[in-house]
Amino acid sequence: MATNVNRRALLASLAAATTAAAGGASASVSISENPTLLALGDKLAAAIAEYWEAVEARDWIIAEWRHRWPLAPDQITMTGKWPTSSEEKDMAGRPIIRPGEERPRRVFTLQELNQWVGFVKHRIARTKSDRLRTKGVADLAKCRKDLEKGEAYWGEIDRLREVSGLNSAKQRIETARELIEKIAAEVMAEEARTMEGVVIHAQAVEAWAVAWGFITLPDDNPLKFGARLASTIMRLAREG
Repeated sequence: MATNVNRRALLASLAAATTAAAGGASASVSISENPTLLALGDKLAAAIAEYWEAVEARDWIIAEWRHRWPLAPDQITMTGKWPTSSEEKDMAGRPIIRPGEERPRRVFTLQELNQWVGFVKHRIARTKSDRLRTKGVADLAKCRKDLEKGEAYWGEIDRLREVSGLNSAKQRIETARELIEKIAAEVMAEEARTMEGVVIHAQAVEAWAVAWGFITLPDDNPLKFGARLASTIMRLAREG
């Protein structure tokens, strides 16, 4: 998404096209654009620039640190098809498919590993069979070792996110995203009196859709209709 758009150039080209479509007639009354909307357009452009600078900063961190990102120990993973929220992911949040495997592994959280320890301890306390108790003790030892592996893995993930600056970079993106949404709402609340104002409206919708991911939805999704219209207007602005 471009951060700089010559709205006045677009206005001139659209005005020319409108005049041609009207058979060469020109408007007899000059209409000035809403000054509040123009000011918001400048604020929006600055917010969009900050958003993309924040994204670039995050991507640089990932490129510099991704080789240090660890794979989860086998003891706390499981192969198979699982919800995407539990999949093993790289520093950028993309699913990791290990060599020779068809899909990402499931990685158990510390909460899940702790629950397994508690479950096995409860099972040992309830059993009256020496054989089952002996097996339970062995299972408990394994679960505790798996928990230790998990604590080391998730601890390293948290450490890398902090020391690399990834947490701060993601927070910067979130702050920029929220600012775009705030300004976009203010923009859409203002009346557009000329095509220049329409361009500002379109830029606000496009910026909001990109920042929150709606632009990546399928084209037939109604949530994307407005974003597609806005993107078309902005494409004409850039080409004009």
